[in-house]
Parts: sequence; structure tokens; C-alpha cells
Amino acid sequence: MFRLKDTTVPMPKEDLWTGTARILDKQREIKYIHAVLRKHKERQIAALLTKKEKLQKRVSQDRIYWSLLDSVLKSSDEFEDFGKLIGRFKTLVRTKEQLLKRQSTMESEREREAVQLRQYVSERRSLLQHYENTLSQLQTELNTTRSQARRLESTEKHIQKTDAKRTLLLGRIHVATRNLYQMTGGVTSGAEGFNVKDTLDQLDRIQQNIQMWTEILQDLGSDKGSIKASNHA
Repeated sequence: MFRLKDTTVPMPKEDLWTGTARILDKQREIKYIHAVLRKHKERQIAALLTKKEKLQKRVSQDRIYWSLLDSVLKSSDEFEDFGKLIGRFKTLVRTKEQLLKRQSTMESEREREAVQLRQYVSERRSLLQHYENTLSQLQTELNTTRSQARRLESTEKHIQKTDAKRTLLLGRIHVATRNLYQMTGGVTSGAEGFNVKDTLDQLDRIQQNIQMWTEILQDLGSDKGSIKASNHA
């Protein structure tokens, strides 16, 4: 009996481990792809369910709408069928749209006018503030001018009083000078007289007369001394 000889070449251990690792990586990748696909499918299902609910709500609303139209049609003799009712409804919708458009236009115009009004009020307020500032400045200048005018008026009155005092004093000086001039022997009339209003000339002549009388007194004193000396001799 013959036996077949096993000609299979044994696989190295390194290649065996490498192949096993690749298989495990592929399995993990397949699991990840399945998980991603499952989540994607779940999201799609959720979106479809949401869309279905919205459609069901819309169908319910439309059902109410058509029921209402049917009730109106049955209770009204004006419309014979849904076509006329729908036509009337469309006419009302267009009228409503026109009214809404007109209302929107009016609101836009009103808003534009409101903006212009606010701008005008702002400008008027700025101008009023400018006028108020100018008025305040003018009032301050007026108060300053009044204060200066009062000071000038007070100074003028003081000057007037001072001038009056000086005039009175000058008059007294004139009188005293003339009296003193006459007392010292001055002549105020005749050929040797002079202008009695010329106080400076009077003072000069008074000084001359005083000097003259001083010299005379000195001479008299000298004569008295000489006479006494002669008597003693």
C-alpha cells in the first residue's frame, strides 16, 4: 500500500500572524461601516417620519378646509360647485394680497415720513440748542457789559465828585492866595495889579514879597544890634 507524500509547504509564523491581523482589521472596518450605515439609515427614517407627520398634519388641515368649503357651498345658493367657490376664493385672495401690498406701501411711506420727521426734529433740536447756547453767551456778555457799565458809572460819579472837590479846593486856594497876596502887600488893581485868576503868578509874587519882607526884617535886626552897641559904648 502506497501513501501520498505531503508536499504542502508549512507557512512561516510571521506570515500567519500578519494575515490574522489583516483579517481582524477588515472585520473591524466592516463593523464600523455597518454602524455608520445603520445610523445614516436611522436618520433617514427619522427624517421621513417627521416629513410624514407634517404631511399628515397638512392633510388634516386641508380636510378641515375642504369640509368648510363644502359646508359653505351647501349653505349658499350663490355658488353651484367648487369651481365657482374656488374662483371666488382666489379673487378674495388677490384682493387681500393687493390690500396687503397697499398696506405695506403705506407703512413704508409712513416709516419714511417718520424717519424724515425724526430727522427734522433732531435738526430743530440741534438748532434750538445752538440758539440757546448763543442766547446764554449773549446773556453772559450782557451781564458783563452791565457790570462794566455800573463800574464806569460809579467811576464817573467818583470822578465828578472828585472834580467838584478839586474845583472847590482850587477856589479856596485862589481866595487864600489872593488874601495872602494882599496881606503881604500885593496890589490887585491899578497899573501894578494883575489878573486875580492867575494863582501861579500870585504865588510867585507872594514868594517875592515874603523874601523882601524877610530881608527887611533881617536889616531891621542888624540896625537894632548896631544901635544897642552904640548905646553901650
